[in-house]
Amino acid sequence: GAGSIASMVYYDYIKRGMLRRFHGIFTIAVPADLDLYRSLLRKPLEMPERPIVGLFFIQYFNTKPWPMGPYKEYTLALRCKHNDEVGWHVKTMPVDKFVPVNGWWLQGWPKYVADEISFEPFNGGWQGGVTHKGESKVTMRFTPGVSRELDPWEREFLESGAAQLNEPLYNWEPAPSGPVLLRVMLEQVMVPEWQSELGTTTITIGTSEPWAGLIPPGAQLVSLYQRYKGGAILVPKLKGIYRS
Repeated sequence: GAGSIASMVYYDYIKRGMLRRFHGIFTIAVPADLDLYRSLLRKPLEMPERPIVGLFFIQYFNTKPWPMGPYKEYTLALRCKHNDEVGWHVKTMPVDKFVPVNGWWLQGWPKYVADEISFEPFNGGWQGGVTHKGESKVTMRFTPGVSRELDPWEREFLESGAAQLNEPLYNWEPAPSGPVLLRVMLEQVMVPEWQSELGTTTITIGTSEPWAGLIPPGAQLVSLYQRYKGGAILVPKLKGIYRS
């Protein structure tokens, strides 16, 4: 019956994961405007000792349960601190299909369906862009290889596993302003397979975005192009209720 089918779907989700196969660009940047950065973090979230802007452009090939299906997604997140724990706070997360939006607000993800999201090969690398209501939200172009030595903090950060999102994500639920603060972890329930390629991404954030001042237009940033195969679920935990 319907109950048995639902149980099977739930068992499959828990045992084999929701996110099973994707590829994308993971980019990090030192914010150009620390006052703006600080203003985008609402208490009790604070600016960490090393503030970092993270930008992700991901194409999901295999997600569960049905009817999730394949979709594309762009994320801008800020490194933050809650008490003594460092994690990420997501500011925006446009997608190209409605289904990923429905229900995710319960975990505080600020998703919306953009008018157009592109992600395609370009000159041996990848390029992506988001357009909504006639405005460019972001353009990203990844090129394999870097033309300079990585700073020690960049190398440490990329090699630490942070690029695999092994740090907590702090979300306001309902998105984007709370009042409930959730701590969400990406938990690997299957052994993951990662393939990573170091490169440079040229990024321009649309001028209408509140965080546009964090990264100068046309900035060239250290990035990883990554392919993932495995199984992961998102596990939320209530941290508190904070009314502004």
